[in-house]
Amino acid sequence: MVSARYIAGILVGGLVAGCGAEQIEQQVTGGMRVQGRPASKLALRLQTGNRQTCDSQYLSLATDANGSFSATRRAELGVVAVIVQQDTLCVFEGEKWLPIWHGIYGPAPTVIAFLCDRTGKGWKCTMNGMESHGEA
Repeated sequence: MVSARYIAGILVGGLVAGCGAEQIEQQVTGGMRVQGRPASKLALRLQTGNRQTCDSQYLSLATDANGSFSATRRAELGVVAVIVQQDTLCVFEGEKWLPIWHGIYGPAPTVIAFLCDRTGKGWKCTMNGMESHGEA
């Protein structure tokens, strides 16, 4: 006779095995402006993780003559549970890297699109319409 404990072990083991993550290709795009005009030749980094710093390089980006950038990266999409992503967008300005956007979101969308404008008050950025969280 099969015990209830044995059946529960099989069910829990099956659920845990199915809780993994699926890798998706994520398109990263954006537009950078200074005082409303396209900002060309800007060096950018998109760092993944809970640290709102720019000291490690995850995805390097650069703007073109129109202030646009585009790249792809791999992102995790939870099979059963939502996997939360934390990203920080950084710009190289004044001989140092500055965090200009930080967000916590999930599940991972297939496209993330940044819109940033630098005014006299600093950088203001959104990602898919979401403003920055935290200090960036």
